[in-house]
Amino acid sequence: MSAEISLDDQRRLAAISAMMGELRHEITSGPRWVQLAHLLKEAGALEEAEKAYRTAIRCDGTEWDPRLHLAHLLKRLDRLAEALAVFEAIRALPDGPNVDHEVAGLRVALLPENNVIQRPVAPPPAAPLAPHLEALLDDLWSERARAGLDRTEAAPAVDATTRPRLSSLTCSTDLKAELVPKAHLVLRDGGLTGTTDNPQFEIRCATACAPGWIEIELGIDMTSPIVEPILYVEHAPQWQAFSTFRLAPRNGRFHAVCRLDAPVLSLRLDPSDTAGPFAVTQFGLRQIGLSRVVRHAWKRDRAATREALARRRHEGAAAMEAALAQCLANPALDAYQRWIRRYETPSRLAPDQARANVARWPKKPALAVLVEWDPAGATPLAQTLASLGEQVYPHWTLDILSSRPLTAQERQQIETVVPGAGFPDNLSAAIDSRQGGHIVHVEAGDRLSPVALFRLAEEIFAKRGKGTDILYTDEDHWVAGDRRDPLFKPDWDPDFQAATGYVGSFVAIRQDRLSQACAGSSGGWQEVLTTVLSGAAETDVLHIPDVLNHRHVTTKPATFIPQPPTEPAGGWPHVTLMIPTRDSVDILRNGVASLLHETDYPDVDILIIDNDSTQPETLAYFDEIAAGGQVGIVTVPGPFNFAHLNNQAAAVARGTVLGLVNNDILAIEPSWLKAMVAEAVRPEIGAVGAKLVYPSGHVQHAGMACGVGYVTAHPQKFKAGDDRGSMDSLIATHRVSTVTAACLVVERRKYDDVGGMDEAALQVAFNDVDLCLKLDAAGYRNLMVPAARLVHLESATRGLDMTGEKADRFRREAETVLARWKPRITHDPFYNVNLTRDREDGSIKD
Repeated sequence: MSAEISLDDQRRLAAISAMMGELRHEITSGPRWVQLAHLLKEAGALEEAEKAYRTAIRCDGTEWDPRLHLAHLLKRLDRLAEALAVFEAIRALPDGPNVDHEVAGLRVALLPENNVIQRPVAPPPAAPLAPHLEALLDDLWSERARAGLDRTEAAPAVDATTRPRLSSLTCSTDLKAELVPKAHLVLRDGGLTGTTDNPQFEIRCATACAPGWIEIELGIDMTSPIVEPILYVEHAPQWQAFSTFRLAPRNGRFHAVCRLDAPVLSLRLDPSDTAGPFAVTQFGLRQIGLSRVVRHAWKRDRAATREALARRRHEGAAAMEAALAQCLANPALDAYQRWIRRYETPSRLAPDQARANVARWPKKPALAVLVEWDPAGATPLAQTLASLGEQVYPHWTLDILSSRPLTAQERQQIETVVPGAGFPDNLSAAIDSRQGGHIVHVEAGDRLSPVALFRLAEEIFAKRGKGTDILYTDEDHWVAGDRRDPLFKPDWDPDFQAATGYVGSFVAIRQDRLSQACAGSSGGWQEVLTTVLSGAAETDVLHIPDVLNHRHVTTKPATFIPQPPTEPAGGWPHVTLMIPTRDSVDILRNGVASLLHETDYPDVDILIIDNDSTQPETLAYFDEIAAGGQVGIVTVPGPFNFAHLNNQAAAVARGTVLGLVNNDILAIEPSWLKAMVAEAVRPEIGAVGAKLVYPSGHVQHAGMACGVGYVTAHPQKFKAGDDRGSMDSLIATHRVSTVTAACLVVERRKYDDVGGMDEAALQVAFNDVDLCLKLDAAGYRNLMVPAARLVHLESATRGLDMTGEKADRFRREAETVLARWKPRITHDPFYNVNLTRDREDGSIKD
């Protein structure tokens, strides 16, 4: 054998043989099949790996892990429609991982408009073990067939004759059920402990569970902030057809009323999606009649129950019961509710701990709360006052700035909740009456978190007043008794503030700064706030990424409308667009033509950087396009080194402004370059990026965030073309840490000041990230300008060809950037810490 295959392959073959031996004794073990699939994939036997993953799914249809690996394998093989179907199946599972971004990307890739993009396909791996595996696998596939695991994955259809008739009105039977540990559970220190995030109980019933209505109740004692028990009902062998029902909190326990529409083979209860110790304090399972079902539905939603009962008269009993089941279904916690439970429980936000901390401070910051209120309006003041009364920080005062003089009764009602409240005549009087400290502005109707004033004071105290002239926080909205729609904001960004006012009205500002801004002003709070913020230095403003204010209204429709770019004071500077290429003449020709004919910039030339093109069509095109005078060719031979190519071109470029442009960029809106240059020539601005879209209009790039994925990623990727983005970030100019060099504009002097791109250590990847971070470190702000919109013919599944030497080089260059910019990669000030680092969709952190 050693003469035929390498030592590593011998070891792989031995591991595969050993796993096959174990599978012969546990032929229905899904985890064993998954492990075999991993080994086969590593050995290059991708077809056999696919079979093994599919077999694992047939062993247990509730498991998401084999589906996830199968989906990525299908994606690697460019079988995108199949991959999408598997990812969507994962998303339908109640406890599967978040694959929304994968689904979005595949849907974009499969759109007909994006068929013009040539997708990268990973080359088939070498499979030297194939001849040695064939006989072994044939034998195993035969055993799989004998075990009934070679059928299709499609769930068997439910026979209509098995559907239950109208349930008995009053029957109620205790099924005398008990919980028996099934998987990922052990007894430890006298109690149960989940060893993974998927502990499972089998439910054994003394009385068989039949189709119809059941009621389940569970008492569980667990320290996890999120407990969402799920009942699984098996309808076909190996869980190839099953139902799931979430249990919701009720009276200190978890409860669900469930409609079973198919025969029941077995029952399973997953108590939590968190590992760790817990105790089951109570468990019950009953078959119940329709009258009890209606009572439960009536308590939950009377209108929905009436509608369900009416459907029986018009559509029959089955329609009525389906409507009742929908009324009684317990939805999963949404992403924000999960975030609240998981992350708003640290000890520093606990009221008792906050009070203890304040007691140790030698000097307590003075906070003067200012609430503007219109008594004639519909906005209630009571909820704002109530939230102020719950503040754990005691060192604050209150002023109510009313649109008219308040009556004695109105003042008394306010002072009953907040004794000593002030009632100034105007804004200037309110600010000047509170010498020293900070003014905290709160809109009437908003609700403050109990620790809101404490967190403001804590930051002021910790920094001894330095860098805390102005403080703002994250917020959300109070909607029908629930917290919704969080506003996870970036750190201070004057451009974004000028465009959108993202800071909001809940803000603390040093009293003397407000007093200066208010002097001579006859305007209201918004005018004074704009004056203060417009003169704020970056070191004056502190963003606290805690949700400390709950707005009383949802965000109003955005009024921001992008404006045409304004010509710089010195006129439009000369711009050189630099385009690296190696052959690919059709792509290059279309890109250059669009830049020449779809750009209304008055003073621009194009410099094509030829990196060893050899095709006659390409060389003929170079001669043809150069004859026009607006396009030049610079030859830079040698291995592909993106940084070196651009540095060489920058050295000979005629423009005082450089545009780094990929050869697969298409201009579609004439003002794109003006929009970018107008920002790039500002003295304080470094690199300027464009909004790049796929041919379908979906977003490919709208600024990059550090720390997402391995190094950086695109947090707005795959969003629809008409999506305004969070807080209008897809239409308003805003600061970002980095932008892609697929379309990047920067003044030549700034490019030269930071040494251009690093062509020694970052030849292919991350050289644009490094360039932007060098500009940032030099004191420049990098901007994303959505008004500059271009098409980028980059594949939505880019990266599938990242194998071999390409993968090794990518890792080396990633490690270089991580080592060089670790603090910034760890914390990107313009990408909120409460957003995900795992996906490129800017969604809430899991």
